[in-house]
Amino acid sequence: MEVLTEEIIEEVRKIEKKIQLPDGFFDALLSEDDWSFVIKAHALLEAICSELLIELLGNTSFSKVVYRMELSNKYTGKMAFLEACDILNKEERSFIVSMSTLRNELVHHIKNTRFSFREYIGSLDSNSKKNFIEAMGYVFHSDESGKVEGTDREYVLKEPKKTVWLSLQFIAAIVSLQIDIIVYNRQANEYKAQRDELLNQMNTIKGLVQK
Repeated sequence: MEVLTEEIIEEVRKIEKKIQLPDGFFDALLSEDDWSFVIKAHALLEAICSELLIELLGNTSFSKVVYRMELSNKYTGKMAFLEACDILNKEERSFIVSMSTLRNELVHHIKNTRFSFREYIGSLDSNSKKNFIEAMGYVFHSDESGKVEGTDREYVLKEPKKTVWLSLQFIAAIVSLQIDIIVYNRQANEYKAQRDELLNQMNTIKGLVQK
């Protein structure tokens, strides 16, 4: 199933470079064992959300503080700030928080290094499977309903790792574009301020000449 456009791939490459990852990091993730995949994918989400929040704050002096913040704490984490600023939508935040929940389940016991997505899906009850589909199947969300529909629901359960990998790239591309928007808006405001200052200077000069 090929759902990644050239535009998405380009944005993914940009965010890889911004957080100083080697080229092809996203592609290589898919070949990791399932436990390593989850841990690395979550670390990646932490990094790109940190960069988004730092750009939003507009001051790199906050970098150390932001990087030490929990990702998905609903009161003091990165997601809490990004939600308050209305930067990522509900579905995007749901995917990230669900990844945090899964990652936290896996890191506390060494036995979980044998984690398997297929076994994990098999252990879920019907309601938990539904929640997994809606949260992790972000890549298949319908524009009309905001839900995963039809055969896409079956695909999420059949190929959970591939689904998470695809959704991860969509989220990364969105974050990359959000960073661009913040930077461009900041530059536009700076140019506007420069223009206004220039107009003020011109008006002052005109006033002096007319006297």
